[in-house]
Amino acid sequence: MEELHPPISSESHPTTPSSHSQSPKSWFLAGILGFLGLCAICAITVGFLALQVNKEKAPVEAVLHNHIQALSKKDVKGAYALLSPRAQRQIPISEVENLVNGDNYVLFEGYRRLSVDQIKVSLVTSGDPDLPQGTVAQVSGTIEYTGGVKGRFDSTLEKVDGQWMIDSFFVTIPPEKLK
Repeated sequence: MEELHPPISSESHPTTPSSHSQSPKSWFLAGILGFLGLCAICAITVGFLALQVNKEKAPVEAVLHNHIQALSKKDVKGAYALLSPRAQRQIPISEVENLVNGDNYVLFEGYRRLSVDQIKVSLVTSGDPDLPQGTVAQVSGTIEYTGGVKGRFDSTLEKVDGQWMIDSFFVTIPPEKLK
């Protein structure tokens, strides 16, 4: 029986540990570069989102101002027109009339200005057709009234055909506003 041996070549190919694996320094450097790259991507994303929110603040604030100003002037049709079609399906115009003709008018009487303190813009999808969809803003802020009285508001808006419209709007006033 003959034993088979691999052919012997006159050329030799030495195998060094560095040709098959990287040194610990290389792994460390690659890890640092990867981490820095990830940080850069996160910073760019956060910066982009901050710019988007900042870009949306003024139009959101304008819609909210127009809405509460219309309510303060008892302009029911003007205030109702700023509600999204989804909100209008759920809120009859008679409810807005009750806001400006009943005891709740105190929420709007003496309105001077409104300012957005916090805004969160996000993309929302839901199987519930009564919930806001698409680009949605969750907003809170301050309402100033005559006499230096300040209240708070919370609102949800949704973009409809590129325009911000109100889905919900809640006002909280301090006790001194009731006097």
